Amino acid sequence: MEVMGRAVMLGIMAAAWVWLATPALAQEPGEGQGPFSVTPLVISEKGKPRDIIKSALTLTNLTNQRVDVYVAVRDFDPAVGERSAPVASSSAVAAESLARWIEITRGVITLEPRESLQVPYLVHINLRAKPGRYYATLVFGAGASRKNAFSEGAHTVRALMAVEVADDAVARLQLDTFTPESPVFSGDTATFTFALKNVGNRAVVPRGEIRIYNRRGQEVASLPANSAAQALPPSGMQQWAAVWDAQGRFGKYKALLDLTYGQTGTVQDTIYFWVFPWKEVLVGIALLLILIISTTYVLHLRATYAVGTPQEAPGAVPREETAVPPATAPLSGTVARSSAPAARDAATGGRRGEARRRSACASAMQREKSYVVQVPKKKT
Repeated sequence: MEVMGRAVMLGIMAAAWVWLATPALAQEPGEGQGPFSVTPLVISEKGKPRDIIKSALTLTNLTNQRVDVYVAVRDFDPAVGERSAPVASSSAVAAESLARWIEITRGVITLEPRESLQVPYLVHINLRAKPGRYYATLVFGAGASRKNAFSEGAHTVRALMAVEVADDAVARLQLDTFTPESPVFSGDTATFTFALKNVGNRAVVPRGEIRIYNRRGQEVASLPANSAAQALPPSGMQQWAAVWDAQGRFGKYKALLDLTYGQTGTVQDTIYFWVFPWKEVLVGIALLLILIISTTYVLHLRATYAVGTPQEAPGAVPREETAVPPATAPLSGTVARSSAPAARDAATGGRRGEARRRSACASAMQREKSYVVQVPKKKT
């Protein structure tokens, strides 16, 4: 495409040169040759806005007499032809007029007989010039004054200049900050902010995402960055935010900022953060403590009521041993009861109570009270 564009430009310049040079040749006196010549007749330049192009033309006196030459610069449209440089000084007009960009002497140029002279010129490409091709003609006329030099019938020579303005768009973003709202998140959401600065000369729209990875390197979430497609103007700075639903998450995570802009521009950065839901953790610790205490208490009860030596259960009412008061001396006229049956009854009751106690310890469910009756020996 670039080669084709250059071929088209050269074709236009050649046709314009023929169109411009034919009248001049027809006006040349003598043997088809004028009093002076200009080289080159076709000038091709290339640059970017704000560039300054420096070059020169060569004027040659073809006679044995002194010649005064004047220069005029006019815009040229391949579809229309020559047109005078606009007088208006608005920035829009100046950005489109190549004649306004060309700086060359407007005074008289004196050529001595057979003298060749370098005539320098500058091309100040307008800073607001749009990419494209611009044309202008440099008209050289010989005469005693500027008016005579460009009057009808005067000898003039035209040089066609074409300037190709390249696109100098610079799309460049600079990352200012990319940080989490907190190094440790304890709630249900995690917020990230990033700020960009446009250090180029064109407005750009950053697009991309923030990807979240766990400790194993697995992607667990993807957050859109600049989902509203907000443009960042030149020299501007803007901050964006993204929120991640961290409910049910725990541990260390990585956030990767991945942005693109323009044709090939990229911005990347990485940060690390923690998710620690302390409320849920405290509830879990409390439940674990309750489970440990309950298990310990149950094991203690089982050890206490294990089958073996009878032991009193915690909180049980202590046994009461009731002693039979000693027999008093019988009153006169009364007969003391024999103590043998009472002793037998006491022994029988003791054996039955011991059996009940052993049964209660084995089942660990209940305890029967037993009473031990101590019968004092009969005094002789």
